[in-house]
Amino acid sequence: MKWHSNPNLLIQGAHTMPQFIDMNRLTYQRHAAYCMAQGFDYWHFIGHPCPERERGGWDKVAYIKRALEDGYQFIAWLDTDTAIIGNEPLTKALPDDMHIGGCLHDGNTERDIPPHINVGVLYLRNTPETCAFVDAWEASYPGEERWVEQGSFNTLAQETGIVSVIDDKWNSTVGMNEVPDPVVMAWHGVWPIPLRLEMMRGYLRDDYLRYRV
Repeated sequence: MKWHSNPNLLIQGAHTMPQFIDMNRLTYQRHAAYCMAQGFDYWHFIGHPCPERERGGWDKVAYIKRALEDGYQFIAWLDTDTAIIGNEPLTKALPDDMHIGGCLHDGNTERDIPPHINVGVLYLRNTPETCAFVDAWEASYPGEERWVEQGSFNTLAQETGIVSVIDDKWNSTVGMNEVPDPVVMAWHGVWPIPLRLEMMRGYLRDDYLRYRV
């Protein structure tokens, strides 16, 4: 096990698209303050660690795998279009007897989106079962053309049975499974992407005062 200051880790990574970088910049101070209060290390990346895997969000698999190898016991992955809103510890999202947790999105027939576990926010405990799952997830690249890493994740979830559906407040997504008391708020799928950024800016408009240093 490699050295690190906390057993828990929050990871966020942004590709080089300017809007996604700005989303990460928008939430950085909020999430850094949260991690200091809740006893989390915080990996905050801007870049592309897997340039050979251009389509989809395969970077997140690489980050998660590295965190497991580094010995973190609890890992939370948040896409760039998310923000921690509540003060509950993210560790509460996943009871001790669960390996991996995510929120169910019921789908959207108008956009031909089937029900699925959304991988924009994931919670993982460092168990042999979780490590084997992530290895298999990485090996499934490139996945199907439309759903890429999310499709592969859901296929593996059905095959292995180790992924648990958790309460919507841990990934409350606009227009999909939004709840009135979110811990994590998400704007997955809002299109076009500049609108997604503007919605986040509006929701977090006071953060520059609350978290300024």
